[in-house]
Amino acid sequence: MPLPAIRLTTGMPRPWLLLGLAALAAGPLVSQPVGDSSVTDASIRGLVTDASGAAIEGARIRARPRGALVTPFNSLQMGSASSASDGSFRVDEVVHGHTYRLVVQAAGYASGFLDLPPIEPGAAIDSVHVVLGRGRQVHGAAVDTDGNPVAEARVSLLWPLDQSDFRTSFEAPAVATTTNEQGAFAFSAVAPGDYELQLRHPEYADRPPTEIEVPAGEGGLDLGLLTFVSGGTIHGVVVGADGEPVAGAWIRAQARNQFGGTPRTATADADGRFRLDGLSTDLVDLGVRGAGYPLLVRPGVRVGSEDPVLIELLEGGAVAGRVVDAGGNGAVGVPVRLRIELDRRSGGNPVLRGPRDMFPRRVTDAEGRFRFDEVPSGTWSAEARKGTEAAKVEAFELAAGAEREIELVLGTPDRLTVIVTTPLGEPAAGAQIRLESPGERLPSGYGRTDVSGRSVIDITPGPATVKVSHDELRDESRQLQLDPGNNEVHFQLRPGVELSGTVRSHQGTPLALATVEAETEYSFGAESHRTNTVSDQNGTFRITGLEPRRYILTARATGYADGGPDEAIEIGDSAVDGIEIVLEPEASIVGAVTGLSPADLNQVQIYARKGPRSRDATRDTDGSFSVRGIGPGTWQVRAVKGDWERTVERTVTIEPGMTEVFVELPFERGLRLSGQVLEKGAPLGSARLSVGGVSVRADREGRFALEGLEPGPNQVVIRRPDFGSSQYQAIDLQTDLEGVRIELAPAAATVAGTVVDAATGRPLDFVSLMAADAATISVLATGQGADTSLAGASSSFTQPGGRFNLELGPNADHLWVTLDGYESAQIPLNIAPGEHREGLVIRLQPAHPDAQDQ
Repeated sequence: MPLPAIRLTTGMPRPWLLLGLAALAAGPLVSQPVGDSSVTDASIRGLVTDASGAAIEGARIRARPRGALVTPFNSLQMGSASSASDGSFRVDEVVHGHTYRLVVQAAGYASGFLDLPPIEPGAAIDSVHVVLGRGRQVHGAAVDTDGNPVAEARVSLLWPLDQSDFRTSFEAPAVATTTNEQGAFAFSAVAPGDYELQLRHPEYADRPPTEIEVPAGEGGLDLGLLTFVSGGTIHGVVVGADGEPVAGAWIRAQARNQFGGTPRTATADADGRFRLDGLSTDLVDLGVRGAGYPLLVRPGVRVGSEDPVLIELLEGGAVAGRVVDAGGNGAVGVPVRLRIELDRRSGGNPVLRGPRDMFPRRVTDAEGRFRFDEVPSGTWSAEARKGTEAAKVEAFELAAGAEREIELVLGTPDRLTVIVTTPLGEPAAGAQIRLESPGERLPSGYGRTDVSGRSVIDITPGPATVKVSHDELRDESRQLQLDPGNNEVHFQLRPGVELSGTVRSHQGTPLALATVEAETEYSFGAESHRTNTVSDQNGTFRITGLEPRRYILTARATGYADGGPDEAIEIGDSAVDGIEIVLEPEASIVGAVTGLSPADLNQVQIYARKGPRSRDATRDTDGSFSVRGIGPGTWQVRAVKGDWERTVERTVTIEPGMTEVFVELPFERGLRLSGQVLEKGAPLGSARLSVGGVSVRADREGRFALEGLEPGPNQVVIRRPDFGSSQYQAIDLQTDLEGVRIELAPAAATVAGTVVDAATGRPLDFVSLMAADAATISVLATGQGADTSLAGASSSFTQPGGRFNLELGPNADHLWVTLDGYESAQIPLNIAPGEHREGLVIRLQPAHPDAQDQ
């Protein structure tokens, strides 16, 4: 007898997957913790049949943890199984407290998925009944802006994704295919439901993802014509250190903040020439590799320039040396690893570098020697490890074409053992350990506790902060003075707080499989926390492991508007229960972005916000967009071009009962200011320039173009690429200005020091410091200085460790220091022209809790 099935709906029916609530013959499983407290010895178990109840043998079932990056380096692995001849399956090693997406595929059937509620320790796990159908055909065609067919485009349908989750490169599409010579494509079997449609082609700009619905029914579904925009182009030539062309050089382009999409690559011809098409941004970083040369990263290359880009590869350096034991004897067969220190702010997109570029490895020979060739110039460290012994050489510089000789002497490394337990003294497995050293941008060490609750981390003696986090326990940090030799610290983490409640529709129906997300309210300087879960059959949800913070709680379900408490929920030491979230029918904000070219439109992101909640839009290449999941109230709809270069914002009001409202987001032409920014006569590449609400990053040659500017007196803010000091210059715009040279004024003097908390002495990062004349500072401090000219002023932010280095203009005699949560300070400066003063310590007083942020 086939298992009776109950259809689950979350606003809209999902007829392609049916979940049986009745247990299979063997009865329900019970989840029991074993070893590591996060791993269970239970399984997800079920049955796969067709609509008639006939078993489907050989179906592939994958259980993917939701809301987590699945990699070989964490504990949340993807489980898989195949159905037996009777259609039964079993997926092992599930993890307590995590939601899973079950994806089922079988030959001749449309693939389907199901989001499962979290598995609770000790709870019975109902068996899952999956019913697969034949699906229907979905077809369409890809064309360019002139209507010509686009062949060899990759077309994918991806499972819908809640916006509290994120897509990764590990995710496989539901179905995928390639367009033919006529640009046509077809999927033969697609299950009804919602999907994300993606089209990619290496010679065209990536199309924005499109949400589509495949309704139930017979026959094919025509998606129509889908348009590709040509995108931008870079052309140039690659030469070696001798000036000769490098044939066969490999070039890859990546936008500065881009970590997905289709890589744009090219290979240089016999004359070293290359061409990259389909680029979606104004600036890209290039990674170039040629035979006999190390990888060269060229940041901030302008797209669409008529001038060819000249890329001159640099000779690689060499790092050679020997690994010896304490007696000076060569150590044979010891792995040696180099590690480069990357500057994310000016060193280009890290995606361009592979493991062999950042972490090359060698093994010592019979004499304990090793050698690395074709090593890029930069700051490197070297490490060798043999058993319990290790050796390390920190931060040595390597110039292009130079050779560096080092010796690594094995010995017992300085170590920190971190022991993490629960309040009952039980080991806390899976706790994440992060070690931070004063003044360093990146953590100096990482670790993860094993089943005994221990993690051992190699250290450098000195002051450090140890931060411990755990999914089910509260975070804790501690400042330590690490000594040479073995160090040990014990953390006893308190249980995280639980928040629970129910999700129902406006008609009172419990909503199963609604996503419920808890995200900490923004607080400057505090780390953000975000977690989500899925409601069960009764609409009940439970979120555990919360910190004593204020949380924004949001529930989402297909066909409904996002909902949740209007105010943040205060989480203290006690559990919060009885939260009831009522979801109303969804409305949509539809509209159009106007005033931009197709290439610029392809750089626009759109979202709608009401209070602490926001929703991203889906956009087409013509600028039309739609935001779903919208509820009654007043919403701010914003379009952002590129890297926050230009923004347009409009307000719309959704009245109860409305299903759709239209809004236009026009980018006005305004005035244009273009030119080049220089410092000491040389281009200041990657500088950030801002006028009013318009901001742009200069390319490698310091060239920039600001558009959409208001006429009249303005001031240009020029920020250095390394987040060093900024300068302010006045400019009067009455018409377009092209070819303007903006030269940074030389510093009349400089001042350096640190900013600390006056109560604790803790260094404060991201503190704003502005230097100007006393009258300007006085006006700014009153909050009335919106129209004050800042020409001649300079500003900066403190770096890790609270350090700052600020260049002063000729009339700067006062310093204004501000940070949210602290009282501002005005400090007189008495610094002579040409003087460089160091060691200034600024102590900021914590503000009263009721004081306004400044």
